[in-house]
Amino acid sequence: MTIPSTRELKSDARQQLEKAREPQRIVLIYAGILTCVSAFSTAAQYLLENGISQTGGLRNMGLRSVLSTFSNILPVAHYLFLLCLGLGFTAAALRIARGQFTSPKTLKAGAERFFPLLRCTLLQCGILFAVGFGCFYLSMAVFMFSPFSEGFVTMITHLASDTSILSGGIPMLDEATSLALLDEMLPMFVIFLVVFLAAAVYVGYRFRLVSYLIVDRPGIGAFAALRTSAAMMKGNKRRFLRLDLSFWWYYLLLFLASLICYGDLVLAMLGVSLPLSSTVSYFLFYALFLAAQFGIYWFCLSRVEVTYALAYDSLVPRQSANSGGVVLGNIFDLARQQ
Repeated sequence: MTIPSTRELKSDARQQLEKAREPQRIVLIYAGILTCVSAFSTAAQYLLENGISQTGGLRNMGLRSVLSTFSNILPVAHYLFLLCLGLGFTAAALRIARGQFTSPKTLKAGAERFFPLLRCTLLQCGILFAVGFGCFYLSMAVFMFSPFSEGFVTMITHLASDTSILSGGIPMLDEATSLALLDEMLPMFVIFLVVFLAAAVYVGYRFRLVSYLIVDRPGIGAFAALRTSAAMMKGNKRRFLRLDLSFWWYYLLLFLASLICYGDLVLAMLGVSLPLSSTVSYFLFYALFLAAQFGIYWFCLSRVEVTYALAYDSLVPRQSANSGGVVLGNIFDLARQQ
């Protein structure tokens, strides 16, 4: 099975959104929760770091340890919550794409599938780490057997013959020498970046449908979701790439919105100073970022996500009319048939 053309998917998405019952209400709730949780997490992180900096001495060691623990846990909890919330919106978009009843309660689907989602996320991170490790060694081999390594090899040979840099058999390099070595290794880092990005894009598209499978097949496990996504994406990666490129404007808007978050740093680089403290400036630009992100989601998110959901649904096998069951990949069809 193949994905329809981008124009056809977008046309179908508009039709499904017109027929859907208050899709913008779901977007409003999703974006509102996302904005509030992000604002709370940032404010809490600031208060925790401020509390840690003010709790010095042995008497406050226990309190400082507790605050440090919460400070380390908070970003992880924030990420996991947004991961579940995003999966819930994926479920809502999938139901809208299939013309089924959708309500804000669908956003809870991410929390209900938390553990499969967590296992899949950890597996994908592990796979990406292994890919990065392999790309590093490949890049090192290409670098060492290419003319780019001549300067590096010359420096290493010279340093190895210089016994003055050895201390107990361990090389001791000054800062200037270390920087010179890193400068000679710059081509290797460029090779690694190119190779790793190519491999990461391939792996990303290979497992692109994992989130849809998790919400669409309640009995599927993490390994099965990864294998099924890889099988469904076989021969469809290029079509998904074209679909992503057609939404370039959406990703550009998100990128520009993220730049607003660092507005104080950008103004400082341009030599512009505001009559505000650094803390006030940071929270001001962060609030502007959240507002811009909310606006982008309000106007664009439903159209984009429903289009992607239709692309996934076009790859799901359909149950024949004479069979008595429902294909496992169509869990929402089960509710419709009942």
